[in-house]
Amino acid sequence: LVPFRITDAAIASILEVGDLISVVTLGPDGQSVPVVDRVRIAALPAPAEAGAIGGSGSSGALVVVTADADQAALLAAASSSYEMGIILEAP
Repeated sequence: LVPFRITDAAIASILEVGDLISVVTLGPDGQSVPVVDRVRIAALPAPAEAGAIGGSGSSGALVVVTADADQAALLAAASSSYEMGIILEAP
């Protein structure tokens, strides 16, 4: 399981546990850069729970996904340095 924050907290309101998402960030030229493709949402902690996990004062919304070891490493590294966005994938 890999937790990360998406920059737009409002998008979390349309997500559900079990949804399939791809995670992206912005490259230096403003283009979308894929981080991981087609990972499944395992949890969407409520803001109070997210504060306990991610510390108070963090912006965005916390999303927890299931990922293989390679995806987990990419996602953890990218989320520590970049703002993350998601693409909701068709099942």
